[in-house]
Formats: sequence, C-alpha cells, structure tokens
Amino acid sequence: MVNWKLLSPAGLIIAGIAGCGPLNFPYIYASVGRPSYQTDGAILVSGSYFTPSTKYNVGIFTNGAPRMIGKVQADSAGNINQTKIEYSCNTTLQIPINVEIYIINGPGLAQTNTVQSTCF
Repeated sequence: MVNWKLLSPAGLIIAGIAGCGPLNFPYIYASVGRPSYQTDGAILVSGSYFTPSTKYNVGIFTNGAPRMIGKVQADSAGNINQTKIEYSCNTTLQIPINVEIYIINGPGLAQTNTVQSTCF
C-alpha cells in the first residue's frame, strides 16, 4: 500500500487531465494556394484553438528554423479562417514543406506540412 499512496497523486493528476474534457491544442491546416503555372509560392492556412484576436507569424521550413512568410490573426473565437499567404520563391524548398504558426518573438504553437511543393 505504501507504493500505491506514493503513486496515487500522480495517477490522479493524469486521470484528472485525461478526464476533464477535450484538450484543445492549437492546430493548423495548410495547402498549396497557387496554380502550378505561377512562379511565386502561396499557402492557404487555417486553424483552431488559438488565443482569440491574437496575431501570429507564419513560417515555412524543411529543416532548421522557420522563415517567416506572413502573419495571420485569430478571430474572436480563436479560429484562423482560411488565409492566403503569398511569398517569393527565392529559396528552393524540398517537399514536404513544414508550415508553423508561432507567437511573434516566441515559440511555435502548431505545425503541419504540405504534401506537395508550394513553389513551381
């Protein structure tokens, strides 16, 4: 019983976290936002469970730190409605391209990747 008493608080915390409803972590979707015959890149970004009415950076990368390509703002419900972000294709990125939403001057909050190139 001694071991049970020592493990019980940790078990209750885990059970409490798992049982207090859905944990709504920020998430995003990203897709190619430009036809293949155009030369610059564009990504369509949408997401949910962000801090309402807050601006975020959008960055892309294949490895290393993201390169900022634009900004989005969550609406009053914390959703990022489908937003087109256009950028120059000066750098050749390999697919899949990782897309990240991050706090301005802060950490990344949500990440996804595209299954095809956004620059042609």
